[in-house]
Amino acid sequence: LGGALTRPALAVLAGRPLGGGGRLRVVRPTGGRASVEALSADGRLAARVFEGDLPDGAHTLVWPGEGMASGVYWLRLRAAEATATARALIVR
Repeated sequence: LGGALTRPALAVLAGRPLGGGGRLRVVRPTGGRASVEALSADGRLAARVFEGDLPDGAHTLVWPGEGMASGVYWLRLRAAEATATARALIVR
């Protein structure tokens, strides 16, 4: 996640599989409202990781993963300029 971006980017920073959450890297070319959600493999909302104002630039968010069952999750960053996704695997 480097260089000049025109769209938001999202990546899982911790090792894979995750033991229950981890650190996420979010990069936004412009600031404003944003949300990061964890979706189960079938697309249901499992957790809201972040919701609020996020300035432009790179940010690290902590996803505690508390109460999350083992499995594959899709992390979705929603921002005014676009949406970005990343896959995460939790193993307990």
